[in-house]
Amino acid sequence: MAKRAYSPKEVLAKTYKTLPWGERWSRPFGFPTTNEAWFISGASASGKSSFVMQLCKELCNYGMVLYCSYEEGVNQSFKERIDRYRMYEVQGRFRVATNDSYEELIERLSKPKSPHFVIVDSFQVADWTYDQAKQLIDRFPAKSFVFIAQEYKGQAPLYSRHQSQSRRLQGFLPRTFHGRPGQLLCSMGRRYFTNFKQYQIT
Repeated sequence: MAKRAYSPKEVLAKTYKTLPWGERWSRPFGFPTTNEAWFISGASASGKSSFVMQLCKELCNYGMVLYCSYEEGVNQSFKERIDRYRMYEVQGRFRVATNDSYEELIERLSKPKSPHFVIVDSFQVADWTYDQAKQLIDRFPAKSFVFIAQEYKGQAPLYSRHQSQSRRLQGFLPRTFHGRPGQLLCSMGRRYFTNFKQYQIT
């Protein structure tokens, strides 16, 4: 049986629920849908972890967030970011898992009132295949997944790199930051992790 083909009017009649966040977030990222899949990549000590924690706090305004901290667990650095960004202010909407297997995460997300936003940090340490990530996205079409990837020197990227003009992410680094502010690559979309945009974090 032939699959359905949409007319222009049917496409234009579609509506999507988007994140109603303020200018700080809409200026660099626009208004993504509430079930967007993100893939964020950056080098070590580039400010990526600080940025992601602030993203988590913002997302808590729109639903429960589950942070799968596979790489750091709840070590000292992770604890410091929890304190720095006052994550206790969103106590009821933010949870951290450290060792869920792929199957255990599926079980957790299948429960009623399960988290809407799922952060996977990092994609490499989770040790999932690309197909597993896609299957997870397809299995939970109403949820939003944010995959974090670490860039290592000399290692081929996990994605198709698309060069674009760098945009600034201003005001996302703490005053105590001692690394070298770097670039993040970010892709949004539920089908393929392509068309990455560059962001200079400051």
